[in-house]
Formats: sequence, structure tokens, C-alpha cells
Amino acid sequence: MGRRSTHTPQQLRELILDAAQDIIEAQGIAGLSAREIARRIGYSPGTIYNMFENLDDVVLNIEARVLDALDQRLAGLLNDGDASARVTRLALAYLAFTHEKPKLWNLLFEHHMPAGAPLPSWYQH
Repeated sequence: MGRRSTHTPQQLRELILDAAQDIIEAQGIAGLSAREIARRIGYSPGTIYNMFENLDDVVLNIEARVLDALDQRLAGLLNDGDASARVTRLALAYLAFTHEKPKLWNLLFEHHMPAGAPLPSWYQH
């Protein structure tokens, strides 16, 4: 595949993450590979590794997206009502998210870093 230069580095990172997320939503983490991401975005597999440290780095970025989306969904649910109503709203929001995005939800529990590999500091915050 020929070299392309039609995207800025930030655009390319987003293309990679969008493609990776689409793959995970369709096939789960087992279907994710640099080759498949590259095929979908029209770049070589090496491009993925120029933009991310490794495939785990891509997955951690997807996990961060999932957690951000869940956080946005939960925002404000604990502001009104008694404790029982707040807990019920929270539980229903979690359930809705898991039903709408089951493979992304599962990703949070199925992905494991290689033994001895630390989580990046940006992910820990």
C-alpha cells in the first residue's frame, strides 16, 4: 500500500481509533489487529505503530473513550431525588450502556496489559 499524507497526525490518530472502535464493536477485541485497522483506513500496518506505541496503546485509548462516554451518560444523574431514585437512575444508565455497547463494555474487562507492562500515566487519571 502506498504512503498517504492526506491527514494530519491528529486526524490519523482519530482515524485509527475510530476504525479500532468499529472493529471492537463488531467483533470484540479478538477481531482487532493492526492489519485490519490499516486496511480500513487505507494505510500500512506500520502507520499504526508510528502513531501508537503498540496495539495495547490503541486499546487503552479506546477504553478511555468508553469510560468518557459512560461518564457523560452518568453526569447529572445523582443531582436530584432521594438516594433510592438516584441509585435506580444510575443502575438503569449502566444497564442501557451495556445493552447498547456490549462489546465496548466487555472490552473494559477483557483487555489485559502484558505481564509487567505498566499502565501509562495518562490512563491512570
